Amino acid sequence: MQQLQYDTEHPQKSAAAKASAGFHPGKVAWSESAHWMIDQLHTDGKRCPHCGVEIVDEARLRRWYQVERIKCSSTECGRFYTSTTNTELSGSTLDPRELYLLKCLIEWGVSPTTIITIIPVNKETVGRWVKRFQAMEQLSA
Repeated sequence: MQQLQYDTEHPQKSAAAKASAGFHPGKVAWSESAHWMIDQLHTDGKRCPHCGVEIVDEARLRRWYQVERIKCSSTECGRFYTSTTNTELSGSTLDPRELYLLKCLIEWGVSPTTIITIIPVNKETVGRWVKRFQAMEQLSA
């Protein structure tokens, strides 16, 4: 009864609350969000960040988009890396779905208070990612 009364008194807040209740990273496709995010980081192609050798074989490409560890195919290099090594996303514990959703929510002007109810992070993390995404946009401009 109390919820019904709130719904009639605050119809806009109620609709927003209902919409955001089902909005979470698990509903975003891993492959699509990971591909998009990684392609945004590597506009020059899929390469070893240490020596620049291009990734051409299917197994390494699959690992590249799954943000898994890859060994460079160059015999001179042979170092390990992921698709986020030496990028703004290096060291992040958020998965691509969370990052994709976080970027969308920030761009849509959603408040950090609302974001933390959708993505399991704290406000300080949201603030750091706002700065990181701004830096990434400045680099690509």
